[in-house]
Amino acid sequence: SNTNIYIIGEYFGSGNLGTTNISGSVGISSLFLCKYRGTDGVAVWTRGFPSGGNNIGKGIALDRGGNLAICGAIFSADFGGGTISGNGSGSTFLARIKSSDGTQISAKVFGSGYSVANGIAVDANTNLFITGYFLSSIPFDATTITASGYGGFVVKTDSSLATSWVR
Repeated sequence: SNTNIYIIGEYFGSGNLGTTNISGSVGISSLFLCKYRGTDGVAVWTRGFPSGGNNIGKGIALDRGGNLAICGAIFSADFGGGTISGNGSGSTFLARIKSSDGTQISAKVFGSGYSVANGIAVDANTNLFITGYFLSSIPFDATTITASGYGGFVVKTDSSLATSWVR
């Protein structure tokens, strides 16, 4: 069984979460992702993702292969496969990350308006489920949902991050 501990969140300025110094802007949130050994709490790797706008990590889950699925809101980030971009306030992102080193398997941003994915789950078939909220409208591949003001969403994607359905 996997006895490692994975943490996602946000930081301002700079810090060290055990293995790597991470830095960003004092006035803009940056996303971090860390892996610790569960047996003794020793940091295995730490990754910071600063940008010119807010990057916020909100949800993390493990798939059956031991890799990570993460979500939140980003302005822009490069998880290891090229930069993906949202807007300055934050756009919903979803990424699959190798647990061995914290690098990207795949990543995607949904829309360019304000939205945040707050939670994530992975089923036995490696389908991903995210939930969150948005302002006015948000496209999930071919399906766009709208609200007068803020609205909520639940989205299922397959392991390649293609949208299966939206609620």
